[in-house]
Amino acid sequence: MITCPTSECTQQLEHHDVKRLAELEVFERFDTFSLREALRQMLEFRWCKSAGCGSGQIHFEGDEAPIMTCEACQKKSCYTHDIPWHEEMTCSEYDEMMKYAEAETATQEYLKRETKPCPKCGVHITKDGGCNHMSCKVSTCKYEFCWL
Repeated sequence: MITCPTSECTQQLEHHDVKRLAELEVFERFDTFSLREALRQMLEFRWCKSAGCGSGQIHFEGDEAPIMTCEACQKKSCYTHDIPWHEEMTCSEYDEMMKYAEAETATQEYLKRETKPCPKCGVHITKDGGCNHMSCKVSTCKYEFCWL
């Protein structure tokens, strides 16, 4: 949204006003941004997910038929997830895989933040108070080390 450049006027400039007033290069950028904004607001529109393609299209079938094939480059993408098509997985299977991946990431972050590996056997050890002298609880290890 561009308003009139005079300080006392708050009127919004129309597309043709910007074309008339701006230099060609500035207008072309404005025109591109205006088009992209209009497309962004269309729920059925998706940009191609193939690197370097830059094309996009409207997909009226929506989630009922999630595989989109780009008319420009023929690459497949997922309408539902707005990513390149998840080969050999339905959208439900992809959702499950992502839930598992998120849980796995959260577990790894917890282990990194709250535990230290035993220097001898690598098992994760939690310090829940007391001094910094640690003893590994694995029956075959029993390695002793300083938490710090």
